[in-house]
Amino acid sequence: MALPPIALPVELQRDILETVAQDHPRSIPRLMLVAQCVKSWVEPLLYRTIITSQPDPGLYAKTQNALSIHPIIYMNTLRLILQQKPPSFFRDSVRNLYLAGPDLEDSKLVLSSCREVKNLWLNSKTTILPDLLPLVENLPLKRFYGYIWPLFGSYNSPEKIDFTHRLFSHITHLSLFDNPRAADPEIWCKVILIPHLTHLSFLSSRFHTIWLRVLQQCPSLRLLVGIGMISDLPDADELKKDPRFVLMFCREIIKDWQMGAYTGVDYWSRAEEFAAKRRSGEIDAHQYRLEGDESRKLGERHV
Repeated sequence: MALPPIALPVELQRDILETVAQDHPRSIPRLMLVAQCVKSWVEPLLYRTIITSQPDPGLYAKTQNALSIHPIIYMNTLRLILQQKPPSFFRDSVRNLYLAGPDLEDSKLVLSSCREVKNLWLNSKTTILPDLLPLVENLPLKRFYGYIWPLFGSYNSPEKIDFTHRLFSHITHLSLFDNPRAADPEIWCKVILIPHLTHLSFLSSRFHTIWLRVLQQCPSLRLLVGIGMISDLPDADELKKDPRFVLMFCREIIKDWQMGAYTGVDYWSRAEEFAAKRRSGEIDAHQYRLEGDESRKLGERHV
């Protein structure tokens, strides 16, 4: 005699399906076909993290090394979806956004629709970034990855950068892609004016001239990370005394960003763990170089 099917409570069904969707985002399109109620539960999770790209080889190359956890959405596809959904859908769904592309109107469309983004990687063409500032500045951003100088002016006018601007009012994690001129240290040292900044990283080693000063003048900073290795660091004797300072590799930084959005494990968390080991004496307290590059393994484990 066959047993009758077990009817799970609706809330339990939802919890189970949302857990599956969160653990395996690429399964969401199939789950959406099960029933209309299931679609309403899991579809927002498909857009929790959005990675955009343009449908041409040159721009796709910039994002092709992203993990396959979430699909890369071509801009022409995303444009159609944005037009079909009510404004509240993307506002309530998107929290992590990797925005790449040269088109001003497309970038405006995405940013004007995704108004609750907390984690933004802005990789748009530098010439259009000043026009995006009015849309970016009012986002509730906690994490920002990108170039700062184009938002406020030009490479030749870095003095226009304002670290007290509302753009930075909620920022805790800031990853600077800028490549400063030798005459800029006073300008970039003002990064300490960001009120809630706890984590700061630099992709350019040319910032090394301000690292010690930033650490000394910003006691609330929990971590300062230099991405890449410098063989001869002028302030090494002083920097090595501060466990908040870490030098490390992160060659697959787009994968790393996506894994951070997906699991919370990224170069920030690895640097924090390394700094904690220095403080506890588990490793040499003066060892500020984090050897190896865990980001290189991300594709092997999670594709």
